[in-house]
Amino acid sequence: MELITAGIKNGALELPNEVLTWLKPDDRLMFYIEGDTLILKKVNPLRLSELADRISTDVEIPLQEIVDEVHRYREEKRHALEFPSA
Repeated sequence: MELITAGIKNGALELPNEVLTWLKPDDRLMFYIEGDTLILKKVNPLRLSELADRISTDVEIPLQEIVDEVHRYREEKRHALEFPSA
């Protein structure tokens, strides 16, 4: 692991060129903050096709189970819209 320092100028984090060349234009970044520690992590979500390849097709889910889950999800979303958390 290489230690690289960065600075803040006018309220913006300035990354060194070696970090900028490592990043791609569509990369997503995640920040972990704990106490006085900040860790920057590159996160590239899987494409849907990559995720589908990981799913086992050995088990068939009954249609009614899918329908019930969709109804539960919609009810949760409806409830969240009616009673947003503070």
